[in-house]
Amino acid sequence: MSEKKKLVLIGGGGHCRSVLDVVLRLNTFDEIVITDHSIPAGTQIMGCEIVGGDGLLPRLYEEGFRYAFITVGSIGDTVLRRKLCQNALETGFLFPNIVDPSAAVAADAEPGTGIFVGKQAVINAGAVIGDMAIINTGAIVEHDCRIGGFSHISVGATLCGGTSVGSGVFIGAHATVVQGVVIGRDSTIGAGALVLGDVPNETKVVGKWRALRRSPLAAGAFESEEKKVNDISNRILIIAEAGVNHNGSLELAYRMVDAAKEAGADIVKFQTAKPEQMVSKFAGKAEYQKKTTGGEESQIDMLRRLLPGQDDFICLKKYCETKEIEFLSTPFDIESIRFLDELGCRFWKVPSGEITNYPYLMEIARTKKPVVLSTGMADTDEISAAVSLLREHGAGEICLLHCTTEYPAPFGEVNLRAMQTMKESFGCRVGYSDHTPGIEISVAAAALGAAVIEKHFTLDRNMEGPDHKASLEPDELAALVRAVRHVESALGNGIKRPTDSEKKNIVAARKSIVARRPIRKGETLTVENITTKRPGNGISPMRWNEVIGSKAIRDFEEDELLEV
Repeated sequence: MSEKKKLVLIGGGGHCRSVLDVVLRLNTFDEIVITDHSIPAGTQIMGCEIVGGDGLLPRLYEEGFRYAFITVGSIGDTVLRRKLCQNALETGFLFPNIVDPSAAVAADAEPGTGIFVGKQAVINAGAVIGDMAIINTGAIVEHDCRIGGFSHISVGATLCGGTSVGSGVFIGAHATVVQGVVIGRDSTIGAGALVLGDVPNETKVVGKWRALRRSPLAAGAFESEEKKVNDISNRILIIAEAGVNHNGSLELAYRMVDAAKEAGADIVKFQTAKPEQMVSKFAGKAEYQKKTTGGEESQIDMLRRLLPGQDDFICLKKYCETKEIEFLSTPFDIESIRFLDELGCRFWKVPSGEITNYPYLMEIARTKKPVVLSTGMADTDEISAAVSLLREHGAGEICLLHCTTEYPAPFGEVNLRAMQTMKESFGCRVGYSDHTPGIEISVAAAALGAAVIEKHFTLDRNMEGPDHKASLEPDELAALVRAVRHVESALGNGIKRPTDSEKKNIVAARKSIVARRPIRKGETLTVENITTKRPGNGISPMRWNEVIGSKAIRDFEEDELLEV
């Protein structure tokens, strides 16, 4: 009887599900387990069990597991992937290539070991793929391309013939890398990027409508001349989230519009839904809702009490127009999408809970309007699926909001750096939907490059309702707006040069070469008779070696600015 083929997938996150999907369909392994330090042992992923961390590899090898595959994603995880690979190799594991049956790999392509090729990916003749690389769904690697080990070619990306990709490089979804490009080690090419020429080491090219041209001085990406269609804004948009904190009262909603305008917010946002189309009669409340409104009432009854009718939203939009603040509302069902579209909202704010709602996202995309998409509770694969669906079906510009869906959100679970990861991964602008207490995390998000800040507010935190306790009061909202605008102003354009206010201080703060003691005409200038002192309107001390050894052109008294 032949020995059973047993496989260990190292990492329960990243691409574990994608790899498992292919492995299970190929049915080439008799037993599969997963190791991951961050997921409790016993957890099942697609029927396969998490057995513990990678420290178990020696024991699993003794138990007859001979094959291993790294399923930790490679977006920023190249170092970890290398370490896990080395540990497995030292234990004795073999690394199979896992290729989806729908993928096309040319007979004379040269794939390394431990690579993953996703659905309908294409690797053409003469392509060379390094070890442990990921070629994701629908990616195309043309003839004579060379891809280094541990690289990640994302969904729908195209590498034209003759391209050379360094080790550990990430190429974002739907990016196009044109023939002849050389990409340095550990670079990032964001989603939707078009790379037209050589990319220096450590260069990051991010975002749709961005390109990098061939130039010896190229140090990064620049905006293309092509105009962005449906651009949402050129500065940080601050959305004051009224949500349902009006408690169903149109009068309170009007007062909230007034408060948002007075605080300086750009937009005041509400929530629109038909309760019967949003939740079933069996849906219970979230835990935070039970804490704030009790557990006896069903979620649908709570929403019936809190959500205004469509006529109220018509009145609210008109009121916002009179107050010169933009009206926005988040739809929670398809009928509400159509209503708000007719009402004239210029872009969509999609809530975190709808990121996996295919029919909803299709309806949003159909309108061709820009989309601000919250990503609370979502992982990278779910975000990628939603973004791809929206883009493929005509949605306008997409901005992703990082979010932690808890009310209030614990500071330790915010993970603001994920905002930057999304920007690099998906090539779009990002922002932050803030559920933490206070304003400091929103301010930090602005400093990290958020294009949109969204924050719940209320007229009074002591009011009854599900969201009041996790909301800012009007004076706090005003403080947030002031702080974000200060940060926005301070971020500047990134060019390092003296500012107008600095220039007047140069003479007072810098030094010049002066006479250390009286110097006679013709005397040789040495370290004994010259020194540097303020003011800075004489010969710069950076010319020190040029001055040393020359002759004094006239007499100088002590401390006098030198002339040469």
